[in-house]
Order: sequence, then structure tokens, then C-alpha cells
Amino acid sequence: MTDSEFYINHYAPIFYVSNPDSILAYYQQLHFFAEPSSGWVQSPGLDMIFRPKQSDKFTLPNNSIHGEDKYDVFSLVNGIENIYEEFKLFSALFLKGLVINDLGKKEFLLRDTEGFIIKFQEGVGDNLKSKIRFSTKVFYVKNRKETIDYYRQLGFIGNYDTGFVAKDALYLMFEETNSKNIEVKEFSGGVSSDVYAGVEIGINELYHSFKSNNATFLADLKENGYGKLEFVIIDPAGVTIKFVEYSGNLLEVF
Repeated sequence: MTDSEFYINHYAPIFYVSNPDSILAYYQQLHFFAEPSSGWVQSPGLDMIFRPKQSDKFTLPNNSIHGEDKYDVFSLVNGIENIYEEFKLFSALFLKGLVINDLGKKEFLLRDTEGFIIKFQEGVGDNLKSKIRFSTKVFYVKNRKETIDYYRQLGFIGNYDTGFVAKDALYLMFEETNSKNIEVKEFSGGVSSDVYAGVEIGINELYHSFKSNNATFLADLKENGYGKLEFVIIDPAGVTIKFVEYSGNLLEVF
């Protein structure tokens, strides 16, 4: 808990895919929790939501847009060797096995049935106890500094070198790219979201804080069909985040 007047306590990136049932079954095979009605899969420290694609809502893997080895989710972990061996035991698909990267850190790339890639990388002080410390969806943008400046303006912590921005339990990662395909949109029209963020306390205060700091809104604060307050913001790169009043029951949100 926090002494702040608002607190974001839950985060999950949203992917619009061709076969949600298949991808949920894959993550269940890897011993993730899966909730079919919401499309939610979860392992402590890593949450994702998979929704059926529609004509104007379809998420493409980053490596199909921006080039080889471009990943979709980044997870910082402890006990990476144990996590890797567990995934192997459960017949996981890998784009790249366990290696040591240029920074001297162990990492591997997990692939799912829709082609999305999760990079697992060891954190500082890695030990034998397996734990996903945090995870974030990765967005490739033309101007990382401009995007991070936007979030810093809204009260996020932002690091220009790593591309990370964070506020409470919400983490985002931005990589800069010169890819000509950067204009490809995952979806258009309506109020669809790239990211879901659950707000435990103070969603009114959070909304007005963003408003006073010149956030751009796709949807103003309103009550959804479950009686929960929500709003949607968009950043300069076109990334959309839905903030929803959240008390621990995902089925009240979707």
C-alpha cells in the first residue's frame, strides 16, 4: 500500500490475436493461470490479456514489424536458469535458448503460438530462487525521448537510457526504431487499449492529476458496465492505456 492519494496496483498488456483459446492453452501448458472469459494469463510478476482479433483490432508481433529479435514483453527475473529449465520441461517454444548477452547478463527468448516473444533477463543479485520481478510490454517508437517526456510530465519515473517509465506497479518500455513500418497501427477506431492498468485507490484523483498535467484522453472518466470507473489516455507514439478501478477481481473489469 502507499500513502499517496492514488495507487496503480495491477498491470497487463493487451494483445488482439487470431486464436485466443490456443494461446491460453499454450500458457496453461507452461503452468500459467488462465481465465478464458477475460483472456487473462498470469504467472506472478507477468500478466497478459489476449482478446479475439477484429477487422480493426489486430496485434502483430514486434519482430514481424521491426525486424529479427525484436521482442514484445520484457521480464526481469531471479533464478533465470531454473525458470528456463522449467519452461523446457513444459515443452516451451524458444526463439533463443539461454545465453549470456553483451552486458554479461543471462537471457533467453520465449515464443508463443501467435509469434509473440518474451525476453527473460536476469536481474542484479540473481539467485537460485525463481521469481519474475517485473514485466512490461515493449513499444517501438520513432522518438523515445518525446514519449518518455510525456510520461514524466504525468508523474511517471522515466529513464532515457533504458527506455523504462514506471508509476507504482505500471511499467512500460520504449525502444527507438527507424523502421519504416513504425506507422503500422495495431488497431484503429473506437477506444481500444494497448495496456490495462488497475487502480486500487484514488482513480478520481489520478484522472484529475493527469488532466492538470495535460494528458491526452481518448475517453474521459466514466462508469463501465460493471459499475467501475475508467478512463483512457494516449501518448505521442499512439500507445493507449486504460485505467480502471480495480479491487482484485479481473472479471469486474472485462
